[in-house]
Amino acid sequence: MGLAQGSEQRSGAGVRLELDISLSPGRVARLLALVVAILTLLSAMGWLAVLLLPDFPLRDFTARLFDVDKEMNIPSVYSTLAILACSALLAVIARSERLVRGSRHGRHWRLLSLVFLGLAFDELLSFHEELVGRLDLGAFSRFTLFSWVVVGAGLVVAAAVVFSGFLMRLPAATRRRFLLAGALFVGGSLGVEVVGGHLASLDGKDTLAYMVATHVEEALEMAGIVVFLYALLLYLRRVTHTVVVELHLDGEGPLGRTTLPDQGHEGTNRGVTHGTDPASRG
Repeated sequence: MGLAQGSEQRSGAGVRLELDISLSPGRVARLLALVVAILTLLSAMGWLAVLLLPDFPLRDFTARLFDVDKEMNIPSVYSTLAILACSALLAVIARSERLVRGSRHGRHWRLLSLVFLGLAFDELLSFHEELVGRLDLGAFSRFTLFSWVVVGAGLVVAAAVVFSGFLMRLPAATRRRFLLAGALFVGGSLGVEVVGGHLASLDGKDTLAYMVATHVEEALEMAGIVVFLYALLLYLRRVTHTVVVELHLDGEGPLGRTTLPDQGHEGTNRGVTHGTDPASRG
């Protein structure tokens, strides 16, 4: 993923530890893509074992542990952490945009950060499942056994309206990556979900067809998050290049200390060090 370097400085107040971590967006994306592929494969193997093989010790436990269609297991924890990472990166970008270009430019980034924070909690606790069976859609209900899809589609339309102007102001490459990530995530969580709901309404969930639809759905969702993380890391490198996080355990925050001019920090830009786009530096 990158290079980690540590250093130690002693002073009268104690020891100050510094850890420098270099992240490569491409390497991070490739690592996460590998994790997604492994989790999807393990889940499919577990489903096939339950569907096709006789019972054996720990069969059902292991299958549930890696089942991408279940909550509170390894895939759901991974997805939650990945979405939380998106939320954190969006918050960092929002702060950077506010410091450099004014508060108005960080507004949409902050809102996106909150949206992804909500998505992370939903991924772990599955609030949307509470909507299953609570909407009566008449004859159309056989295509939407998972009725929260209808609410999700409405939220997607609302988000498209709210963030359309924001997307158009992004650099072209970033906008294309955001749109690709959104298409993958929404295509899985809503598009393939409708197919899965229809299959489940016909023959139940214990079928090979439903297994295939579920794994395509979850793989698309996780792939969308990987693409979005990659896009955020590239954009963050473009606009800030270096992020400094400080943890104070002496009861004094940054405002309780005097920052010397030769330390390279500006009082108004504390926490984020801005740089030029690495591509522009040759």
